[in-house]
Amino acid sequence: MRAPISDLLIIGDRRELEHGMEITGQRFDYTVIGNEADAKRDTNVPALIDISIGDDAPYERAISTECGRRYSLEASKHALSLTQNKRSTHAMMFAPVNKTSLHMAGMEESDEMGWFARQLDYGGTYCDQRARRAMDFARHMTSRVTSHMALKVVSAKLSEERIVGAVRLLILT
Repeated sequence: MRAPISDLLIIGDRRELEHGMEITGQRFDYTVIGNEADAKRDTNVPALIDISIGDDAPYERAISTECGRRYSLEASKHALSLTQNKRSTHAMMFAPVNKTSLHMAGMEESDEMGWFARQLDYGGTYCDQRARRAMDFARHMTSRVTSHMALKVVSAKLSEERIVGAVRLLILT
């Protein structure tokens, strides 16, 4: 079952949301709220928790900056907190992020999946999964054992445990 758009909680900088709508030429209504408890349901309008890091300058595009790095990590931490600690959200969806920026901001993991696992204090198997429907409408799943790392380190990250873990997750999904 698909959640109504009014149940969407956007966590981000209002300026970035507005700029994104300007770039795409697409607009949608949203309500700015102070925290997740203020989100209204069944209004057909998503809510935005305006996360900014106290600067007045817009984030630069296609360049890694201190401001952008801090913003990415802080917004992600806030979203994870709402899902894990407060149980205010059921899932977290995010747009592609600049891995260089995240590494410069202190992320030590090779990608955001590893960073999420560390933030959530999760020690089990995790992997990136993709689902698609083929022409015969059968469901096909793919999974990555490694992701977002230099090719020279991939072989060191492959292990029977990681491969079997990724396959088990596909079976359980």
